[in-house]
Amino acid sequence: MKRKYLKQICIIIIASFLIGCTYNSTNKVREQNNTFNVSNLKTVNVGINLKVGTLNINSSNSNNISSKIIFNKSEWKPIIEDIKNNNSEDLNISQPNMSKISKSNKDINKWKLNFSENVPVNMTIKTGVGDVTADLRKVQLNKLDIDMGTGKLNLDISGDYKKNLNVNLNCGVGETTIHFPKNIGVKVKIKKHFIAKAIDSTWFTNNGDEYTNSNYGKTNVTIYAIVNANVGKINIEADK
Repeated sequence: MKRKYLKQICIIIIASFLIGCTYNSTNKVREQNNTFNVSNLKTVNVGINLKVGTLNINSSNSNNISSKIIFNKSEWKPIIEDIKNNNSEDLNISQPNMSKISKSNKDINKWKLNFSENVPVNMTIKTGVGDVTADLRKVQLNKLDIDMGTGKLNLDISGDYKKNLNVNLNCGVGETTIHFPKNIGVKVKIKKHFIAKAIDSTWFTNNGDEYTNSNYGKTNVTIYAIVNANVGKINIEADK
């Protein structure tokens, strides 16, 4: 009888070891790098759809858009669609649709994107759970739409833009910080629910749910922003 139990225990130990090996194999860290040449294009339409993870966006003086994506679940391998139409390009980077997505502290899904500063961009960002840091000061933005579920957003659009910029933000739960320029007219409309606000009163004045900076109506270029926030905090700041 004891030998029988001992045999069963050994089988369980071996099975557990094999399962552990399989788990480590399927959760090994992977890195995917892509580069897209955007020279001679008049417009790039970018769609980013990240369900779980962190997103970091920067720019550089190059003719490329590059992505570096680090993940440790094979099912999180991003789907990339790149379609060029004459003088424009549609670039979509998305996390695959899954019936149930969960992320533990040991899971990794980091997206790092670097945009060209030499081509106009229409950008749409959708996230589920995770933080977003986007430094878009030098990106030639035509339009920016961000739809966040839960997480922290740090958005820097304090660049010296040459055309009007429309920004639409839908923030679910978390803290949102937006950096605007001082030398360009800015108008921000905040549709709030259960949130706290921290507005840089040195540069912004309010009229109801609308906030304008001292240069609003005085410059040829204006940033129009609509922020729809549910739960959390909004920080509106002028660049230093």
